[in-house]
Amino acid sequence: MLLSGTVGGADGGIIAGFIGSFVLLTLFLASVVSALNLSPDLIRWVATLLLLGFGLTLAVPALQHRFELARSRSLPQRRPGDRDGFLGACWSA
Repeated sequence: MLLSGTVGGADGGIIAGFIGSFVLLTLFLASVVSALNLSPDLIRWVATLLLLGFGLTLAVPALQHRFELARSRSLPQRRPGDRDGFLGACWSA
């Protein structure tokens, strides 16, 4: 089974890019944890709780709805006439 649907042998480049990105992100996060002198066990528990929380949010529709409402209130809303910022001209009015 191929990782992507590209034609012409570009699959190796996509896979190498994916592996390289994963390795660089892992090394970066390990250096941040080391520089901040954080406990790896604490980070592991926080990550576990976040995964469980997001899993429950996806599994229980009422929790998903509450999560979506909370996120939509905390994010800035884009008005149809706004054309400022990065790629602002690409939005249709």
